[in-house]
Amino acid sequence: MHPLNQILYGPPGTGKTFDTMRIAVEIIEGKAPKEHEELKKRYDNYVKQQQITMVTFHQSYSYEDFVEGIKAESND
Repeated sequence: MHPLNQILYGPPGTGKTFDTMRIAVEIIEGKAPKEHEELKKRYDNYVKQQQITMVTFHQSYSYEDFVEGIKAESND
């Protein structure tokens, strides 16, 4: 089981984006490949299918401004 909400933080270049890809694929498939190329291929496929979307929280926004700025969409 993975928590529904996760925050990855740290300085640039410490692997947050790679960890995000790995965690996202693990949530969908139950495990993720160890090889970077295969992981990226699967991740990109899920993004293309709109099963995965990445959101980056920018430090210049307050939490409330960021969350309140997200709007739900409908197909109607």
